[in-house]
Amino acid sequence: MAGVPALNYGEQIGQALLRQLEAEPKALILGEGVTDPKGIFGTCLPARDAFPERVIETPISETMLTGALVGLALDGWHPIYVHARAEFSLLGWSQMVDTLAKWEWLHGTLMPVTIRCIVGRGWGQGPTHSQSFHGMTAWVRGLRTYVPVDPEKVGAMYAGMFRSLEPSISFESRRMYDKEGLGIKHHPALYDVVIYTVGDIIYEAALAQEELLRNGVAAKVEPLEVIDPGMARPAAGCPVVLAGTSPGGLDMIYRFIKEDFAPVPIEVVEPPNVPLGTAKRYEDDYYPDVREIVNAAYRALNIDKTMTARIGENSAPVADSTGMRSPF
Repeated sequence: MAGVPALNYGEQIGQALLRQLEAEPKALILGEGVTDPKGIFGTCLPARDAFPERVIETPISETMLTGALVGLALDGWHPIYVHARAEFSLLGWSQMVDTLAKWEWLHGTLMPVTIRCIVGRGWGQGPTHSQSFHGMTAWVRGLRTYVPVDPEKVGAMYAGMFRSLEPSISFESRRMYDKEGLGIKHHPALYDVVIYTVGDIIYEAALAQEELLRNGVAAKVEPLEVIDPGMARPAAGCPVVLAGTSPGGLDMIYRFIKEDFAPVPIEVVEPPNVPLGTAKRYEDDYYPDVREIVNAAYRALNIDKTMTARIGENSAPVADSTGMRSPF
């Protein structure tokens, strides 16, 4: 609507949570920090203010609380559990994998449970507060995995999760909450290469698309927000770049394309398989940048060209002797 400012990513989630509590009297939000003044980057504040009795601050006991989600669902509730750090979800891993995800298949009872995990980035998150486990949960049968990135669609995506009445887990990057768009300026009907992204690397991919276009290469950029093998369907013979910000987080998609499609060149862009260092200079070198996506596209297309400078910089950082960007 003209004159009405667009809601950003965090506000869209906040409105989706509020609407769920309005529509479903037995929906509730639980987690550490859901009632504090910041309310998980503001996402829980609208629901907290409207339904304080159904936005519940929890103790530090993730294993017990993940089990409690099962009990709540069996009693007719629709719980939404928030992990302020994705790593905390690992404490409830057994309950998620063997109970929550399997209950419908064991007993025929739906488990309308949604688990939100916040993935740290920036602000010195370091090796224990920066991990996304979508590459692990995607292999858990009975548990649907989401990595929402589109600020214009994230509210609808959460509404769909709530309506599905199935166990769902999502991974939100803290880099996203103030974003109002993806930055993708071109949607070519005909293209030379497709760039599939998982997570907040979508912004680097959008800049890579512009750089490639300046060099005569048409790229389609497509975020994958549901981690499911069938989500990536490249056109016959079209080279593919897979880009993500979590080591191993693209494995399922890579395997599906390799096994189910005619042979196509595939390049993978992701961080090195080492923990992220806490200092900013480590983080700057850890996450893939525009240059790496552009060069992956060139390799996939067998184009003898290399982008050497970062966007806005005159030179690239030095790689170590293995050719891998070093976090040290």
